[in-house]
Amino acid sequence: MNTVKFYLGKRAKNTPKTKIPVVLAFNYAATRLYTQIGIRVIEEEWDSKKQRVKSKVSGSLETNMFLDRLENEIREIYMKGLAAGVTISNQYILSRLSIKKKSVEQSTSSFFADWERYFDVKKNECTVDALKSARVSYNHFREFCRIKHLSPTYDDITPDLLTDFRNYLLKLNQVNNTSFSIIKKMRIFLNWSYRLGKHKNILHREFKLKEYKGNVHFLTWEELMKIYRFEKLTEYEKQVRDFFCWGAFTGLRFSDSLQLRRTDIKELPIGETKAFFAEIRERKTSALNSLPLMGEAIEIINRYKDLPGNKALPEMNMQVVNRYIKSIAKRAGINDTISIDKFKGNRNERVVMPKHRKISSHWGRKTFVSNCLKRKMPFTTIMSITGHKSFKSFGHYFSVQNEDKFQQLRECFPADTDNPGEQ
Repeated sequence: MNTVKFYLGKRAKNTPKTKIPVVLAFNYAATRLYTQIGIRVIEEEWDSKKQRVKSKVSGSLETNMFLDRLENEIREIYMKGLAAGVTISNQYILSRLSIKKKSVEQSTSSFFADWERYFDVKKNECTVDALKSARVSYNHFREFCRIKHLSPTYDDITPDLLTDFRNYLLKLNQVNNTSFSIIKKMRIFLNWSYRLGKHKNILHREFKLKEYKGNVHFLTWEELMKIYRFEKLTEYEKQVRDFFCWGAFTGLRFSDSLQLRRTDIKELPIGETKAFFAEIRERKTSALNSLPLMGEAIEIINRYKDLPGNKALPEMNMQVVNRYIKSIAKRAGINDTISIDKFKGNRNERVVMPKHRKISSHWGRKTFVSNCLKRKMPFTTIMSITGHKSFKSFGHYFSVQNEDKFQQLRECFPADTDNPGEQ
């Protein structure tokens, strides 16, 4: 059975008078085709039940007659194809649909050339790491098109195509969140090119992406101090330990710690107390931030006061730190086990491993935030220190730890919790 439906897509701007593109949805043989048809309607002028423009609207008769003809045309293309024994596909239908014949003029090279130009435009606005991450999305989609023998234009980027792309990524053993990130960066490019007038297709916004929130793994304060005080290390391992612990004592990102200078450390008396702050412009956001430093952080800075130049900390490589810190944590006795959830499609693969096997440089920042929350520091204060700009990006730290759950449960039900099993 095949069905034809017309509905309104999403607004490009969230205003009630914005004209919204009308989308054609054709379902056939367990396949769906979505395409815009070049008509835009204000939402209040659209009858969603009849899937037509309301009769009182000026020009509705001509518009609705066009929709009727289009519905008949797509059914006819499909039925003639079946009768001729043709393998029906979205591309087969679109190539014969009268409103889409002109889109053939838009070449694949134009689509990918625009994406390349996007990188050139953004190279002076984004960090090197952000551009590198965005190019991963480009490389994956280009390889997907090569394998599938696709020559995509902007109009081909539909929810169905993005579903196929996501399934391709999952077959590469990517977890859901990695696939989410790759497609999200592709959508950023598509929105950018839309704003420049390169195309009028916003169907990619209809594709639903679901991000899976995993557990936030971090070191307890006791575990952090085990690593910080562990001394059976080579001189280089001690530098790795200090670099990692610096992040756990300050919440500073790895990239920002690399660019920290001794002149960024300021002494600012607060009352009768000597207070030290690290004043740094964050690489990711370009925001100027002032971080209060606890005693352990000052100890680390003082260890490297004789480094050549103005660097406050030893030069480090993230991959090297990630490799060494695992060994250091293991020898320091970080042996508690953690569960890692890997969502792939509708499956969750849970892996249990020692904590030291998973620890990485980014754990420093997560350790700082989690221990601050554990000590009931206001989250607004933590965000001002770490530079988090929104509650959405900060929200995944709000998981309550087991001991907190137990304490709160015991406070609510003291008799039941203290004397389990008693009637």
